[in-house]
Amino acid sequence: MFKSDAPQRAKHILGVVHSYMCGSFDVPSLGGNQYFLTFVDELTRKVGLFLLKEKKKVFSLFVKWCIRV
Repeated sequence: MFKSDAPQRAKHILGVVHSYMCGSFDVPSLGGNQYFLTFVDELTRKVGLFLLKEKKKVFSLFVKWCIRV
């Protein structure tokens, strides 16, 4: 069970960002993607979900997501 009153560590937007990357999958998606990547801002709970063909684009996607948040 999840606690809704758990203490929050983030004091400002993008103060704490949780990230998860999954892959490489044996069978790529129809678009040729073999990975997926998520970002969650702890304070605002904004979520980013990205499909990737290669890992080298992770940092650039993180920067773009931060700008959007």
